[in-house]
Amino acid sequence: MIWKEIFIRVAHDEGKVYVDSGNEAFDVIEVSKTGWQIVKGAPVKFIRSKTMRSLPSPQPRGELDELKKIFQFKEDQFILWLAFVIGCFNPRGPYPLLVLNGAQGAGKTIVSEITKSVIDPGYATLRTLPESEEDLLVMAQKNWLLAFDNISKISEHMSDALCKLSTGGGLSRRQLYTNDEESVLKAIKPVILNGIENITKRYDLADRSIVLTLPMIMSENRRTKEEIWRDFEKIKGPIMGLIYDAVSMALKNYNMIHLPQKPRMADFAKWITAAEPALGFDHGTFLTAFNNNRRLVAEEASEYDWLLSAVIEMMKKHDCVSAPASEMLKLLRKTISAQEILGDEWISAYKLKSAITRIEGALLENKIQYEYIRTRDARLHTFTKL
Repeated sequence: MIWKEIFIRVAHDEGKVYVDSGNEAFDVIEVSKTGWQIVKGAPVKFIRSKTMRSLPSPQPRGELDELKKIFQFKEDQFILWLAFVIGCFNPRGPYPLLVLNGAQGAGKTIVSEITKSVIDPGYATLRTLPESEEDLLVMAQKNWLLAFDNISKISEHMSDALCKLSTGGGLSRRQLYTNDEESVLKAIKPVILNGIENITKRYDLADRSIVLTLPMIMSENRRTKEEIWRDFEKIKGPIMGLIYDAVSMALKNYNMIHLPQKPRMADFAKWITAAEPALGFDHGTFLTAFNNNRRLVAEEASEYDWLLSAVIEMMKKHDCVSAPASEMLKLLRKTISAQEILGDEWISAYKLKSAITRIEGALLENKIQYEYIRTRDARLHTFTKL
């Protein structure tokens, strides 16, 4: 039996990207290195869920300036939002999470809805974040893009599950009514999260995210959802064409792109950098915005993560600190207030290594290197100022 991969919404084959339009005619958008076209049928197999809706039909000659008028983004925010959208049409991933923070009335929901509409529209546009990893992965089997609305808190367990979904992971479970067989749910899919508060307080999740804090919209600039959707309807066809132009450019240039420094989600960064000429961006425009966003995320993470904050404070007074776990925890405990360490978050010595591994990227962003050194006589946690 020949195994053939089955796709939902976005697929790849022989160096081309295929997008299921979702319409009743079963049109497929075929994107290659030379451009895009609407075709009847494709060399890949798509499935459709009951909630899937059709994508806007693409038209040529879309203009970014028209799209900018829809949102009230700052320039870097617009670049990063557009990068997320184009990244969603890289069928292999990985995919940064798009995290939208902001006060009530900042437009987080409408931004999420419009983003979903140009990537993977469905009848259930925005959903409530599930409580279990299994439920999340079941959703991922039926959708290309998951969008979750009005999130107030993300548990550690769900944070880990979202990290897996971003870069690829799965859940293995015993099949029902059997003792010796297991089924595996596996997915790598793009995700949108929005909420009023900072919802990516754990650095390992923030490290996989594009985090946009949307400004409050002043009353004189506020528009109704009906007005925003009406304006978007006028340009959605050409905008889809512009998106597919960028995907075509990414396919054409990808193997010629060499990033001077590879950030987290380097494959995503390379894909967007390859697409820049189609967007009228100077080379490096995206990478500059992306690195600035990552720096801000790292700075904010230190405000919410007591361990990260403690290490940073400790290293302000030392060039190098090396100690066994129990002794290291005593040193770290001296740098934070009693109120911060009375909660359940304080870790035991045997969990220190895994806890530091979660924040290692943030430490490097703050010019601190971590090493775990095992010798015959000791196991040392070592921090060095770079």
